[in-house]
Amino acid sequence: SCIYLNHYNYSGNKGAIDELISKPIQLMGSTNPFLEFDLAYARYSGTDAEKLRILLSADCGLTFPIEIYNKSGLDIDGNTLTTYGSISTSFFPSDSSQWRTERIDLSAYNMDSVILKFEATNGYGNNLFLDNIYIYNYPPINITSSISDASCFGGSEGAIQLTIEGGFPP
Repeated sequence: SCIYLNHYNYSGNKGAIDELISKPIQLMGSTNPFLEFDLAYARYSGTDAEKLRILLSADCGLTFPIEIYNKSGLDIDGNTLTTYGSISTSFFPSDSSQWRTERIDLSAYNMDSVILKFEATNGYGNNLFLDNIYIYNYPPINITSSISDASCFGGSEGAIQLTIEGGFPP
């Protein structure tokens, strides 16, 4: 199951806003917090499109002054919400290639408690799907190397070995 925003059938309600508001999330003490979620969206036409923003509140949800994500179905400078192009029918993702994982660094918001608001604006376009919404605390990436020089210029026995720890899973 996932969150399904039926923007295809909003007939006449262009600009209507749907919101999903989280419970308070403790970020204080997190060394490398990230918000991660999957989305699927296909624009209905070249001129009508939805918009998704994610806003952050540090005052128990009274205000949401911090925008941490803003994408539209219209491709503005490569900042697109679209995961499947444009179609003229009601969009329902049918395989994993129509989904994309988004990852947002929250380390700048290492506050006691935050609330996230997913805000989807109807553009009189098509359906939007959200799934697998997680907050992760990934350890920073640590790279160590070991170098063995070639015995002489042009030799082929030199080697470099890299060990990578932390960060996101493969």
